[in-house]
Amino acid sequence: MHGNPSIGYIKKDGVLLEDKEQSPKIRHIFEKYIELRSVSKLHDYLIENEIRTKTDKMFYKGHLHKILRNKIYIGKITHKSEVYEGLHDGIVDEKVFEKVQNILDENTIRQKHSIGAKHVSLLAGKIYDDKDNVMSPSHSRNRHGACYRYYISQALLQNRQHEAGNISKIPAKEIEDFIRLKCSELVKNKDQMIKYLSDMTLKKQKAILNFLENYNPDNVFIRTVLNKVVVSENKVHIYLYNDLLRKALEALTYGQLLNFETEDNCLLEFNYEVNLSPCHQKGTKIVIGHNKIEYNFTLIRAITKGFYYHKLLKEEKLSKELRTDSYIKRLMRLRFLPPNIIEAILNGTQERGLTLKELYKIAKI
Repeated sequence: MHGNPSIGYIKKDGVLLEDKEQSPKIRHIFEKYIELRSVSKLHDYLIENEIRTKTDKMFYKGHLHKILRNKIYIGKITHKSEVYEGLHDGIVDEKVFEKVQNILDENTIRQKHSIGAKHVSLLAGKIYDDKDNVMSPSHSRNRHGACYRYYISQALLQNRQHEAGNISKIPAKEIEDFIRLKCSELVKNKDQMIKYLSDMTLKKQKAILNFLENYNPDNVFIRTVLNKVVVSENKVHIYLYNDLLRKALEALTYGQLLNFETEDNCLLEFNYEVNLSPCHQKGTKIVIGHNKIEYNFTLIRAITKGFYYHKLLKEEKLSKELRTDSYIKRLMRLRFLPPNIIEAILNGTQERGLTLKELYKIAKI
């Protein structure tokens, strides 16, 4: 051994020996990480309990990562990417060390797939408009402080409006729920899944299909197998990695880690026709209707009355009292709503939560 020994060891004649004063601290760090499952939480814990290095300094997060990954603590030496048995004894149980590695790996995958953020962006880097512009996650807050997440085309963000696709801004929750739904429908379709598992043994096929009966794809699985999503005016196109789909399902079935890199160029393409309802806010957002119709009879009655009273006005059948009524005036102005919004309301595919008060604003009352 050359250089300074890792914390928990002392060096004598080039050989590592356990530092009886510091080694309990290392074991405690490993055990506490298993409990907390987070380097950040472990870091905070060490600060709160004033657990310091042997030079009386606070541990920093990068240092803790190195400690938790260091095979020296199980009696091994790493040199130029090769691992050798050391001449020293380990000070951490190998089962404890292996458990820590598994948790670190899982957390690395979560971070890689963007599912550890406060506002999860399932499709970050994977969703595109129909002119091949990536759509980036963003958010805004309304006057009540509620957070609204959406994906917006980079063409808009970079002031290239003329290069933006037909759908340049889309609510995050609607499109993410749609992708989750379609991935769930896919893995639960036995007839379809058998086609993708046909080169596996019958025993393995059966095990995977049995597992899928009670499995709902999570964010890690979806981002692992998903190549990209393309949103066009009336369709959503989903592209999945063929090989990764099979490997991921096998890994899940047999309890392995979903940690796969791929150069898989063979993609599975799924195209879904959707009902896209224009959103009232600036006409730039859309809602995916999932072919689900929900009639809002309050809005329908208001629009119908508006046209009815206007017809009476043109025919000079509307009394003077009704002509001066502010409520009747507001109703009649609803005929100035954009035709696509009126059509969506009458078809029951309008934006969910749309209110009469908001309709008045759109009609510029």
